[in-house]
Amino acid sequence: MLQPGNLSRSSSSRSSRRVYKSVRDGRSLDPPELRCACKVEARKMMSCTTRNPDREYLSCGSTPGRCSIWIWRDILMEYVEEMLDYCGAPLKEMLDDANRKLDDQARLINSPRLKIEQDSSDREQQLGEVIGCITKLEGSVRRLKMFIWGTILLVSTWLAIGGSASSLVNILLAVTLIYLVVG
Repeated sequence: MLQPGNLSRSSSSRSSRRVYKSVRDGRSLDPPELRCACKVEARKMMSCTTRNPDREYLSCGSTPGRCSIWIWRDILMEYVEEMLDYCGAPLKEMLDDANRKLDDQARLINSPRLKIEQDSSDREQQLGEVIGCITKLEGSVRRLKMFIWGTILLVSTWLAIGGSASSLVNILLAVTLIYLVVG
């Protein structure tokens, strides 16, 4: 409740409590009443002068001439807007600081997550390469086993029919060359 010339602490704190309570309760806020020194609510009036036609002003609602509150409504509203900006500046600054801190924390959280994702992608690629090498080696092992079994069969057959050792060495060299070229 604004009281020109009598801005007491209690009326200010009472108004603040009501506003904060209303905000917490989720109810819409009623605009504060402007009262003059005689504690009567100011009335909205309209100027009928040629200099200020249809311009709104606020004046004491009691007997005319008893009190002296009088102000153009547009000037009062401009002042109120400026006061809101002035009073809200620290809150806006606090909100901006909180948003910056939140962004910093989000970056701190996302940075390791992105690194983990990149490392995971790298590991998947390496795993694919290792699996490819294992598959290739398994094929080489199968061919080598076939070569060994073929060589054992060839040697045992050669020895069973009574072939000479020197010709066996020549045959084994030829088979090894074929394996190396084909395999």
